[in-house]
Amino acid sequence: MSGGEPSSIKRTVLCAAASLHTYVSDFLYPNAEKWCSNMYYGLKRFAEVSKALFPSYLLLICTDAIVLWYYYELDIRYVISIAVLVTLIYITAAVSVAVNDSGNRKNTADENIIGGSFRGFSKKSICFRDAVDELRSGEFNEALEDFKDIDDEELSDREKALICFYLGECYRFMGYSTNAGINYEKAIDGGLEDEFVYVLAARAFTTAGSYNHAMEFYGRLVEKGCMFEYLYTDMGMCCLKKQAPDEALEYFEKSVSMGKNYSFALGGKAIAYIMKKDVEKSREFYVKALLSNIVDIKGFLAYYRDVAEASGCTEEINEFVKLSFESEHKKEEE
Repeated sequence: MSGGEPSSIKRTVLCAAASLHTYVSDFLYPNAEKWCSNMYYGLKRFAEVSKALFPSYLLLICTDAIVLWYYYELDIRYVISIAVLVTLIYITAAVSVAVNDSGNRKNTADENIIGGSFRGFSKKSICFRDAVDELRSGEFNEALEDFKDIDDEELSDREKALICFYLGECYRFMGYSTNAGINYEKAIDGGLEDEFVYVLAARAFTTAGSYNHAMEFYGRLVEKGCMFEYLYTDMGMCCLKKQAPDEALEYFEKSVSMGKNYSFALGGKAIAYIMKKDVEKSREFYVKALLSNIVDIKGFLAYYRDVAEASGCTEEINEFVKLSFESEHKKEEE
């Protein structure tokens, strides 16, 4: 990310403000003077920011400016530079803490999992929230590096678990499923017990081909009494991918009996039966899935054909699958 982009400017301004406050709080006035001097000669870097108001920082920096001026007799130009910094902070766009406090965060899932962690004006909190913003803006590499750069020694156990979770998120969006699963698992081991973290870990390990490990996480969800819509169909698909159709049928049947992700579960049973080379049973549930308006019919038909071919049942299923493909093609043309 280039230094002139808004999010980079925001991060630099807020980190600079946090550094100044640290110097003043620790009575490191010479460091503060040096910082102010650098700011005075480098203010053009922060020329273009806008929109969000941040009165908490306004009060914080004004207080620090008074301390530096009255007790340390700073040169007036340095005090002016601080005043300019206050103005810039006051209009900095989309400051994470300000958005949090006003309840307008875009991603409520992030808000829920973060909870009371990484609040306030510390450097680690600012950097963390900025990395989350980068992640949700699609800047995955930048977010990954920023999460890694947060000093581990300053973190509580829950904060360490949150860092692992967000590293997992970065890797997931970047397509590195194994790394994603490993970091989700670390987050869980670190005390992050949110059910959807287990789901993300299980799905990441499924994508990575670690099917038994994925099933361990699904099993832990069942033990916790979690019954979300896609649980048993997820488990069924994982079993199909590890070539265990009988086990897959058990989970798809549970989903059907509970009325959860119903049409998908019927499609799963059709695939499991064709994997077992039971064409008649497979056809029965294949038709039921289509009549139940299974989501992504085209994807289902393609996957069904691939499994049938791998099972040596292509000729047996050709007639009714061909009719389905032709019907779907006509719908697309209409």
